Amino acid sequence: MRLILVRHGETEFNLGRIMQGHANSGLTPRGKMQAEQLAKRLSKEKIDVIYSSDLKRCEDTIRPFLNKTNIQITFHRELRERNYGIFDGEPADDFLNYMKENGFFGDYSSKPPGGENLPEVQKRMMEKINEILDIEHGKTILVVTHGGAKTSFLLGLFNEVANNETYSKYSPGNTAVTVIEFDEEKNPKLIELNSIEHLEADFD
Repeated sequence: MRLILVRHGETEFNLGRIMQGHANSGLTPRGKMQAEQLAKRLSKEKIDVIYSSDLKRCEDTIRPFLNKTNIQITFHRELRERNYGIFDGEPADDFLNYMKENGFFGDYSSKPPGGENLPEVQKRMMEKINEILDIEHGKTILVVTHGGAKTSFLLGLFNEVANNETYSKYSPGNTAVTVIEFDEEKNPKLIELNSIEHLEADFD
């Protein structure tokens, strides 16, 4: 069984350093180009089924690939990015200042008012993807999600404690591709972590 995890392309909020969370933001021209290059990369895989966050930036990212195939896709709220509560759609500096002023910087168990912390995101991501793995046993599964959500899942999958070092280790760039294979007992083997080789043409 093979799991391919992909983060969405660059968005206007990424570019403007705005906290996205559950807020929607359109892809930048660069993000749209990344999505096209991602589609070429994914075309080399024998993908059986696709699951995606229901936020628009993920749908827009996978659309160029969907235009090339008739693979089934389903959208799920559980695959969304972390909810940053009152900071969704607000400047990232506001969130960072809040974290520092309250002594939460580097504390992954903390959460903003109305939002989630990393353990909560990790729990819903682990539960949903494990459910998907059970349903789609033996298949190659593509999951399109977000940077924080993907990082939280990988930390849980590989039983790593969240800290600044481990979070950075798994944190993906836009449209980064991670490939994991599972044996019959669902033991994971990391094949590829946050590859952006398909974006080389974007940097010429």
